[in-house]
Amino acid sequence: MLDEFLRPINGAEVTVAGMKTNTDADGRFYVTAARAQRLAARASIIGYHAHTVAFMPTAADTQFVYVHLAKNITTHKLPADTGGTISQGGFWLTLTPNSVVTEDGKPYLGEIQLSVVARRPGDRDFAQRMPGGDFMAVDKNGEDKVLYSYGFTGVEMTTADGKPLNMAPDSVATIEFLITEDQRPGAPDEMPLWHFDEEKGLWVEAGVVRKEGLTYRAEVGHFSWWNYDLPYPPAYVEGNVVDCKGEP
Repeated sequence: MLDEFLRPINGAEVTVAGMKTNTDADGRFYVTAARAQRLAARASIIGYHAHTVAFMPTAADTQFVYVHLAKNITTHKLPADTGGTISQGGFWLTLTPNSVVTEDGKPYLGEIQLSVVARRPGDRDFAQRMPGGDFMAVDKNGEDKVLYSYGFTGVEMTTADGKPLNMAPDSVATIEFLITEDQRPGAPDEMPLWHFDEEKGLWVEAGVVRKEGLTYRAEVGHFSWWNYDLPYPPAYVEGNVVDCKGEP
């Protein structure tokens, strides 16, 4: 378990196949799990964004999984009664007035603290920050897909004293991404919108994003990890590594 500066994180809780453990002073964890088609390791600790890394078990006795956690810090602030638009790294989020409620569903009128993570292909830590890590998804027909991503974001909202906030029922927020220069040629007019299911450790199809000029735009009714990607059939490569004498 490592932070953004590749330093070990002590005491993070890690869950794999329903079993929980904690990292030690060196950031290491060990879990014995039955082999399955796909496993996901979800790590969390106060002060960091929770993160999930999925992997395909092999016949090896031990598999190594690296999980990188990013600090959960306030990146933006907005007044709840007027809403507004914030931007970060080619990403825009617009909240409408009075569209946020407290954890128990009551209208919130104070200052919203937002912690925003937004990444586009080409960013140096794109793969490390991508929830799931292996780009696996389930489309609206229940079919397994692997995603070709145009970008993803995660947003958490809290009060000034750190209590969770949610979108009000029937309200929507607008999310918008600038298309990278490399992806502009041939970028489709629309593509599926996906959100990350923490329980399944998978991206799940949840709507559509549409191209408007040089951006993709969508409306969402809740905040989790959102991703706009093109889906393709999954493929796998397996092999053995041997030395110069042909020994494994």
